[in-house]
Amino acid sequence: MTTSTLVLKNGINLPKLRRLIAVESEVSQAVRTMGYDTDKQNLRVETCGVDRYAIHFGRGYVGVWDSRRKTFVD
Repeated sequence: MTTSTLVLKNGINLPKLRRLIAVESEVSQAVRTMGYDTDKQNLRVETCGVDRYAIHFGRGYVGVWDSRRKTFVD
């Protein structure tokens, strides 16, 4: 991955930041498994609900990541 961007809508504390970094790691592994070229694309993780994150990879939208189930739900 060239870069990862974490988009936050509200303030954040250290436990939330650690959780978001863990989610970024899970998602980056998942997109590699899905066959995306991770060397030339940027990953953007945006919070969109409780334990749900909108994932954008490169210029495209990948889906919604559910951190409880550890899978894409949309």
